[in-house]
Amino acid sequence: MNSYFERSMLEKSIVNCAQIERKVVKKRGVRWQHRSLTSMKLRAFFYLLFTVIFFTCLSLIGCSLTTITVNTTAKMIKRGLPALYEEADLEVAETALVSNLKLLEVLLKNDPGNTSILLLLAQGYNAYALGFVEDDEPERARYFYLKGRDFALEVLNSNQKFQKIFPKPLAEFDAFLLTLDEKYLEALFWCAGNWGNWIMLSLDDPRAIFELAKVEAMMSRVLELDETYYFAGAHLFFGSLLAARPAMFGGKPDLAQQHFEKALTLTDHKFLLTKVYYARFYAVRLLDEELFTRLLTDVIEADVNILPHYTLITTIAKKKAQLWLTKKEDLF
Repeated sequence: MNSYFERSMLEKSIVNCAQIERKVVKKRGVRWQHRSLTSMKLRAFFYLLFTVIFFTCLSLIGCSLTTITVNTTAKMIKRGLPALYEEADLEVAETALVSNLKLLEVLLKNDPGNTSILLLLAQGYNAYALGFVEDDEPERARYFYLKGRDFALEVLNSNQKFQKIFPKPLAEFDAFLLTLDEKYLEALFWCAGNWGNWIMLSLDDPRAIFELAKVEAMMSRVLELDETYYFAGAHLFFGSLLAARPAMFGGKPDLAQQHFEKALTLTDHKFLLTKVYYARFYAVRLLDEELFTRLLTDVIEADVNILPHYTLITTIAKKKAQLWLTKKEDLF
């Protein structure tokens, strides 16, 4: 608030008070004045109090308008996501995604803790890292995955019990996760998804292996709550992770295959990123060149509109399939 404006209003209120006190009132033909110093002080106090209350109300209204504006803009972005998902041009999509991510961060500065914005940022940074960064710049992708993880983790940490139990031993953490219902489904998925992708790019980092157990616990809870969420993403997560890890670190190719097949079944084989990761992790792990080639060829030859309203995801899957096919001689 402008300090000069505040001071002018205060001085004006005191002057008005003094003028009122000097008013001559005629009553029954007798002139009399209220000259009481105490009365003047009281009246000045009440004018000052009114001024403070008035500007406080204006301030509160301003905060309310800011919150309304932030929420309205966030809802518009969320409702506009289908337009982004329908984009087939990767350059246009990347530019739009980055712009929206920075806008969302600006909105978050004006409304810290806004759950909708935090979840949009968690999903957005996952999409940006996976679709446009990790194949060429894995170090940058690691940064963006952690950024997305932290936005989702902020939503989970709004639950004080989660905050307290997270550092506890795995058994206690597992037991607590059973108390979380569908309200936390999105936050659990995007937190574990971003974190898991960071781990996949950091398997040579001991810290990544150490953190893996709790990440798996969160994604297991997602499976229990809704195994179909985001194109059976939890099954894709476990398929990739169980196939990529060596047996000594918990790798289980047979179980990985079951998760990949389940993910394909739940999405009617239309979510093509599943086939890409099936080839990249499972087929490579088993040195199954025929399966590797078949899966990636299926992706490349598929109709770009195989998954209605999600052309962007299909286009990204095709790009990745072509990339991994070029690496076949090095992998087998």
